[in-house]
Amino acid sequence: MVKWRYVLALLVLVRADMDWSNCPQYCKCKWVSGRKAAECTNTRVPYGLSSEIQILDLTGSPLHELPRDAFRLVNLINLHKLFLKDCRVEELHRDAFRGLAILIELDLSGNRIHTLHTTTFHENVRLRILSLSRNPIQELDNGLFTNLTFLQTVQLSGCQLSHIGRKTFVNVPHLKTLSLDGNNLTTMNVGTLESLHMLNGLVLHNNPWNCDCHLQAFRDWTIQRNLYAQPTACAEPPVLHGKLWSELSSDDFACKPQIISTDIEQNNGNITLICRVKGNPIPQVHWVFNSRIIGNYSRRTYGDQRYIVTDAVSSTRWVNLTVTNVRNQDRGEYTCVAKSNGGVDERNVTLIVQYQRGMSAGTGGKNALVDAWTLVGGLITGVIFLLATVLFLLYCYCRHRGNDDKNCSAKKVPSDGMMSSNNEQEKSLLTKVNPVTSSGTELTEIKCNNGSVF
Repeated sequence: MVKWRYVLALLVLVRADMDWSNCPQYCKCKWVSGRKAAECTNTRVPYGLSSEIQILDLTGSPLHELPRDAFRLVNLINLHKLFLKDCRVEELHRDAFRGLAILIELDLSGNRIHTLHTTTFHENVRLRILSLSRNPIQELDNGLFTNLTFLQTVQLSGCQLSHIGRKTFVNVPHLKTLSLDGNNLTTMNVGTLESLHMLNGLVLHNNPWNCDCHLQAFRDWTIQRNLYAQPTACAEPPVLHGKLWSELSSDDFACKPQIISTDIEQNNGNITLICRVKGNPIPQVHWVFNSRIIGNYSRRTYGDQRYIVTDAVSSTRWVNLTVTNVRNQDRGEYTCVAKSNGGVDERNVTLIVQYQRGMSAGTGGKNALVDAWTLVGGLITGVIFLLATVLFLLYCYCRHRGNDDKNCSAKKVPSDGMMSSNNEQEKSLLTKVNPVTSSGTELTEIKCNNGSVF
């Protein structure tokens, strides 16, 4: 009786074994590494395979899309490995892999997938190897791999990634290998991968890395963890183009400094020029006047007056230049210059000196300079010019008047001579008619003296 039971059980097992190997015509079923496997080529997920299939290889099948419950609907819920390489998949439903609770390896490389929903792999809690290489994926959202606690390898080579969320790899404690080469990554927040304590393989080359202050912390972390691998290099800024990360110091990963604001304050004849700058690393800042860098307590170009430079550093840097006892010679354009490995920024401040009821100052890029002494000098010059003009006109007038008087005198001389000749003729006639003595009469004396009486 016992023998018959043993034979019956053996027949059931043989029948079951025959059932799983009974594949549809477009599939081939076989044992692979001790697992039941099926290799199929079809335009959709095959129907009619045994639920005992553990490895399904659909490489090269023109599937185009994977709808909701694509594998659960055909009862393929015991899959351990699923290969969907080069299947032209464009549409991947968020629930396409729902029900595959014991899946440990998934290959989706070489497809046309643009977007991965954050819940795409949430039910594949035993997933260890995931390949998404050569898909036009541009972004990995926060939470995409959350709670995949068995995940060890993620391959994302040759995609179009430009952004990876800071919480994309939250609670993925066993991740050892991450391939991100051949993407469009320019920067990376160190917090994105910092929690991956078991990570020992990180591939980052062939990305257009911008080696500025925003990448500095991540680069330093890869060096400290011995995760850096050649030939990871910089694409930007131009001065660092082609430089390997290992060739550069941390300070080389710098941002161009930025002058946030400039201002002027006045206090009892002293002027303070204020320059506020931010940058990473903290930039060097100095003031320039007449092509000369001004140091603290340096002598001015005239006299014994000196400049005072104060410097304060917090989240930003303040560098203030105080010009004591401002004079006319201090007017002009002062330049605040901020410099670091990341570049240079400049801003001009124009000091305007006025002496009208005190002294004031202003800022500007190309403002005209106003000087009280210049104004006074201009007024004096104007008054002198006006007086000179008036005097010149008076001189011309007087000279013209003098010429007129001379002309009048010249015209009177011939008239008088003619009158004298006539008088002489009259006297001669009178003498002949009425002869008189040679001694003049009283009347004659008066006439000779022009009417004067002596």
